[in-house]
Parts: sequence; structure tokens; C-alpha cells
Amino acid sequence: MKKKPLFFFSLLFLLVCCSKQRMVKRLEPTEMPKLIVPEVKEVTFKNGMTCFLLEDHTLPLVTISAMTHVGSIYESPSKRGLARFVGRFMRSGGTRAFSPSQFDKKLDDSGIVMETEIHREKGEASLQVLSDHLEEGIHSFIEMLLRPRFDPNRLDIVKNNLLEDIRRERDDPATVAAKAIRKLIYGADNPWAREPVEEDIKKLTRNDAQTFHATFFRPQNIILAIAGDFSTEKVISMLEQWMQEVSSLPFTFPVVPETPLQFKARDLWIEKDLTQSYIHLGHLGVKRTNPDKYALLLMNYILGGAFKSRLVEEIRSQRGLVYYVSSGFSPETDYGLFEVRLATKSESTEEAIAAITSHIRRLHEGGGVSDLELAFAKKSLLNQQIFSFDSAFRVVEQRALFRFYGYPDDYWKEFRDSLQSVTKEDILRVSQTYLHPDELVRVVVGKKND
Repeated sequence: MKKKPLFFFSLLFLLVCCSKQRMVKRLEPTEMPKLIVPEVKEVTFKNGMTCFLLEDHTLPLVTISAMTHVGSIYESPSKRGLARFVGRFMRSGGTRAFSPSQFDKKLDDSGIVMETEIHREKGEASLQVLSDHLEEGIHSFIEMLLRPRFDPNRLDIVKNNLLEDIRRERDDPATVAAKAIRKLIYGADNPWAREPVEEDIKKLTRNDAQTFHATFFRPQNIILAIAGDFSTEKVISMLEQWMQEVSSLPFTFPVVPETPLQFKARDLWIEKDLTQSYIHLGHLGVKRTNPDKYALLLMNYILGGAFKSRLVEEIRSQRGLVYYVSSGFSPETDYGLFEVRLATKSESTEEAIAAITSHIRRLHEGGGVSDLELAFAKKSLLNQQIFSFDSAFRVVEQRALFRFYGYPDDYWKEFRDSLQSVTKEDILRVSQTYLHPDELVRVVVGKKND
């Protein structure tokens, strides 16, 4: 009988050891997963529009995406919210040939799903259509992209929807923190931080929408990605026919002033009667063209970019100090942001901020990235890349994104090779160069403790 406790203790010890061995084995460097990317058909039409196509006859469905070089960074300071307004109005305002209600019915009757949105530096439109209605779907999509009606009868509806969005965003503490830190880091009037308020939306007109659309939605400024159950030759023929009606016009992008690269610690506490604090810490990051972005991606993965990162493991899982925490570098055409986002109990606000800052400082000062951490980060990110190419649509979408951002057509190879070549010395170098623990901007949304 006395041997049973010893037996159970021995069994428990064995299980713990096995568990640790499995964890170590998972972290050990192994052969990187292989990625095979199918060949994609590329066509550039006479008016300059580029299209990537890949057939996939698994389902009777076709998915299309259109990316346009347009965004809120190109708005006039007196027209804040115009890009967002145009993105919504394009879809809901009808086309040259169809009123809004006719266009809605046309799509509904054929089971066509179509959406549009304009962000800071990219416009996105999407279409999903059954292959039996493909010709009708593509024609409607091109009409909406290049010949929207912006029907005055839908003007107030679009405005009211945007006004409601702004009110909801103001009630969401995480969104409030995200917008506030951008303004503090960039400056409130910087195009990368400008946000519309209600009065801005109320002043926008149909003529504003038409002018903005005519400026940016030109064929040479749009990239299409098409995948699904179709004949490549037939789709190209359809598009060539419709593109004859749309000519290319000379176009020059408005100049967006470059953000000065400067760092200055600032604190902002936005008082709200909440039981928890929503916290953002950060500073300026890097541009999309920075060759150190691969080392930064790995460094961030180790810091707070994944569930197995230091911040999540030590501050959330072990100490239970935060409800969630994550970090990220977001490269843009201009300097993007480095941010850490978290939420914690109101009474733990200062302790959580101190813990996060300590981890950033530790990494900045050379705080030991291990071989296992780096190997695990590489393997995880390369595994994630595979999921960016796991369907025909994602393949053509990635090709379109590469072209949109000016990357080479086989950028996926450059990404893999560059990621795999990063060393611990590279991680140390970028941590010391691009992390600024003493110049963090800190925003807290929540209740102050007396």
C-alpha cells in the first residue's frame, strides 16, 4: 500500500518530463515547411488595368477582388472622412445603368455579394458570384468600380451610417485608445492619423464623392484578382470588351508630406467609468521598404506577436496581470507604428504598464533571444505563410498584393529566404535600433485610481 504514493509520484514525474520533451522537440529546428505556389495568368489591358487569374473548378463559385491605390491619406484636410464616404457610397449608390434599388435587386436575384471599402492607403472591392451568373456579376462589378452613380437619394443613408459608425467607435474603449495613440505619435493633423468627426461627414456632398472617385478610380490604378470556376479565355474576352469603353487618363498622386522620424514620450489618460483599463503603448516604427522588416517581424513574434510570445506567456499566463496583450510593427508607405495593446483591471494599470515596458527594455538592452525562440518563431511564421496560399483565391490575392505594394512577383520566395537568414545578432541589432523604451507614448482609457 505504501508503494502507491511513490508509484503515482513517479508516474506524474514521467508525464511532466515527457511533456517538457515534447515542448522542446516542438521548438527544435526542423526542416522548414515547403510551399508550392501554382502559376497564375497575368493580363494587362490596353487601358492599364492589371488582372491576375487562376482557375479552380472545385466549386461553382468565382471570387474577385479589386485593389485601388486610394485612401484617406490623400484627402484634403477640409474633407476628412471623404475616402470612407466614397467607399460606402460606391456600392450603395447604384451605377450609371441602374438606380440603387435596381442594382440591389439585380445582385440579390442572382445571389451576388459585392462590397467596397476604402482604408488609409488602399481601396478594396470584392465580389462573390456563382459561376452560372459570372458574366452578369463581373459586368456589375466593373460598372460599380468605374461608373458609380452616387445617387442623391442614397446620400443621407450613407452619411447616417457613417455617423452611427463614429458614435459606436467613440463608445468602444479599445478603438478610442487606438485612435488616440495615432494622433499623439503622428500629430492630429497628419494624414496617417486624421479621423473624421460628425461635422466633417455632414458637410460631404455628392460632388465631393464624384470628384474623389474620378481622381483615383482609373483603370491603370486598379488591380484585379480572380479565382474560381471559370474559363480564363472567356473572362479575359469579357473584360477586354468592357474595358474598351474605359480609357486611361494621365494621373499623378497627390503629395503626402513625409512624417518626421522623431520619438517623444507622452502620456494620455482618457477618463471613462470602466472596471478595466484599455492601454496602448508605442512609437513610430518602420516603412514597408525597410530591409530590417524580416528581423523585426521575428523580434516582434518573440516579444508579443503570438500566443507563445514573452508578453503573453509571462504577463498573461503566468502572472494573470492582463486580459489580453499583443504587440506589432505595422509598416506603411510612410513610417508605421510599433504598438503594444492590452487590457487589465483598473487597479493593475500602472503595474501592467511597468511590466510591458520592462520587457521592451529587456529586449532593447540585449535580453537574450535563445536559439529555440528564434527557431520556433521562424517555423511558426513560415507555417503561417503557407495559409496565405492555401486556396486559388488566396494565391491570386497575394500576387495582386505583391504588385500593389511594388514587390517582385515571387516575393513569397524573398520573404522565406530573408526570414530564414535572420540571426540572433540581427534580432539584437534591430531591438537596439527600433525599440525605444524611454520614448514610449502611453494611452490609457479607463478609470483613474485615487
